Amino acid sequence: MIKIQLPDNSIREYQAGICGMDIAKDISEGGVLIAPDIHLSIHEYVTMTLFHRKLTVPIRTNGKVVRVDSAGVGIQFDQVIPAMASL
Repeated sequence: MIKIQLPDNSIREYQAGICGMDIAKDISEGGVLIAPDIHLSIHEYVTMTLFHRKLTVPIRTNGKVVRVDSAGVGIQFDQVIPAMASL
């Protein structure tokens, strides 16, 4: 089981073997769209650690929830992360 702690300190559990890209539906240098089953509120600030097999080290960043709908939760990064553009 993989556990992710959300800003409200609740824990979301995922089955072993899940890939981060199963949770992150779309990612770019400006933000990320994550699965709609992670409940965050519009304008909420979050801290994230981004892992990807193409990154030599994880990237820790902050962002603000800018979209919440049936497609997912859109988070805009506080700063552009050029390394995300190539993922």
